[in-house]
Amino acid sequence: APADAGRRRPGAVELSWCQNSPHGYRDVLIRHNSFQRDTGISLDIAAGCVFEDVRIIGNLLRQPGSCDPRVTFAYNVWSSISAADRCSPTDRTAGGAFPYARAASGPGFDFHLAAHGAPDDLVPPTAGCPATDIDGQPRPAGGRCDAGADER
Repeated sequence: APADAGRRRPGAVELSWCQNSPHGYRDVLIRHNSFQRDTGISLDIAAGCVFEDVRIIGNLLRQPGSCDPRVTFAYNVWSSISAADRCSPTDRTAGGAFPYARAASGPGFDFHLAAHGAPDDLVPPTAGCPATDIDGQPRPAGGRCDAGADER
């Protein structure tokens, strides 16, 4: 097995506590994160779980298996080859790998972008681009910002 195999998990972020609380999730924003291609966000599938104003925007991640209608998805890049796996018309797919400088992220989870690709200039500032990227570089560098943690 590869040395980093133990670091891979299907759900790096879990919104799945509804079995223990009736409160659910309100005013949650998960934006501009970069994940391993086989990792993403797991959502609680319990029918009574409350999701109000939960937004997943501008991330590079694994498609959650189904696009939950209680959640707003926009400008995400999914590690899938099928356009049917998009959760919103603004999403993109990147195939089996993301355009990271180190395909498996490398030591310290290096998610810097290498080749140009699906994340480039995807997210309009009106969708809430953060002021800086993971390196402190200004966002957006052009008219729109890149999806994920790194701005090219």
